[in-house]
Amino acid sequence: LFRARTTSSATLTGYQKLSGQLFTLRLGPFAEWKFTDNLSLAGSVGLTLAPATVDYDFSESGSLSGGGTYAASGHSSKTQLLYGPYVGAMLRYDFNNSWGVYVGARFQNLTDLKQSIGSHTARFDPGMTVDGTAGISWKF
Repeated sequence: LFRARTTSSATLTGYQKLSGQLFTLRLGPFAEWKFTDNLSLAGSVGLTLAPATVDYDFSESGSLSGGGTYAASGHSSKTQLLYGPYVGAMLRYDFNNSWGVYVGARFQNLTDLKQSIGSHTARFDPGMTVDGTAGISWKF
């Protein structure tokens, strides 16, 4: 029985970068409930529209132990409207007619964006996000 086994080694290096910008616009109703003259709770629910502009770059190179080489690179840009639901709430306390404080949170869930160059694919998935806000208000 004769067996032959060939082993070769290769070195492959690669780089991928996904960058861009995401803007959001929220459309939906807003309601405020006053518990006292100074304390209120506001809530909102609706649709988030999020235009996204994304650039995808990659480069890779390889070399075989026998001396062969391989190199590939690419760039792609894509603009797409992402969307999804949001819900938010804000608690507010007014010290007087001019000054107050507030704290709030918002949850949203957006669709994703896939971008391909040949057999290379990148995915931007903002998914579910929660953000918070707090501050001091001054009415004039």
